[in-house]
Amino acid sequence: MNDQEIARRDAEGAVTDALGAVDRAFSQHRLSDPFDYCPCCKDPAIIERLTNLPLSELTDGDMSYAVGSLLNTLGVDRDVPYFVPRFCRDALGSPGYDVELAFAKLQRAQFREWSANLQAAVDGFLMAQWRLVLLTERSSFLPMDFSDALTVLECMALLGDVRPALDVWTTTRMESADNRILELLYETKTVDGRLRPSMVGGYGETADGYAAILAWLRAEDTDHRIIYALGSLAARDPERAAHLGIRRAEIRLPA
Repeated sequence: MNDQEIARRDAEGAVTDALGAVDRAFSQHRLSDPFDYCPCCKDPAIIERLTNLPLSELTDGDMSYAVGSLLNTLGVDRDVPYFVPRFCRDALGSPGYDVELAFAKLQRAQFREWSANLQAAVDGFLMAQWRLVLLTERSSFLPMDFSDALTVLECMALLGDVRPALDVWTTTRMESADNRILELLYETKTVDGRLRPSMVGGYGETADGYAAILAWLRAEDTDHRIIYALGSLAARDPERAAHLGIRRAEIRLPA
């Protein structure tokens, strides 16, 4: 087992531990009784499922319904913590709903005013997931949808500060972490000197996070890693490497 495989095994264990910490921290949270929802636009059958089934038994369809409606026509601020353990578990896969939107609900529910143990559990989970993402080799480069790296960064930006994650990225000197930088180049674009997602997505609340990411991408050390990773990619896929080289040049243009 090489160093990266050992590090990845440890990171997987840390994510498992972090999920356990989330479960413990949020174990006493329940939905409001009575549960607040708009009876004229909500399906009573789904409300029945949300209020009676364990979180683990809710389908992706149930969760998509809940995430899209939460704090709009379904639930109030104090209901959001109930869903957090499911949001965290779903963030590790590809659920049938927008993970960033789910974490945006935490931000709307004044996450930074929650008790310290709840904040620490969520922050700890996101950082553990981030470390695992950086150590994970993707089976295919450049997915059709948003990368999990960008998803974690957006969730962190919604809840506070991405700079600790960028510090970890700086010190994770693995090929998988360097390839994630190329993935980030592909998934973002610069418009009027600002970094933003290249496809539909992103939230206004993440503007400071994207500014920090852009500054990090422009740093000399990061740029050296980009150049090295592009050289490696060019040997396998020169067309894609050339495209990402253009993205690199765009990012390095002054605002």
